[in-house]
Amino acid sequence: MWLRWEQSGVHSITASYNMTSVTDGGAAGDTDHLWGVDFSGIGVYTIVGGAENNGTLGTTASSYAAGGVTTITRDAGSGTPVDLLDMTLAAFGDQ
Repeated sequence: MWLRWEQSGVHSITASYNMTSVTDGGAAGDTDHLWGVDFSGIGVYTIVGGAENNGTLGTTASSYAAGGVTTITRDAGSGTPVDLLDMTLAAFGDQ
């Protein structure tokens, strides 16, 4: 699965493979992701994420499920959750 999405507005997918939806998780930096073909479990995949903002941001998972993941984007300097315009995510594992 791979994904490019915008997080600062309506949380919309701009390009993807095997993604069903992205939705605003409610708090700053919080996004819920659902993919089309589930992984075989929660301990069988890993994610890699990135954010556009002069390379100062990171994306981490706050919860895993076979059918999706919730991520939180934080400012690498302060640790404060933030919403951004250009986000990326990829997941690799056993389906």
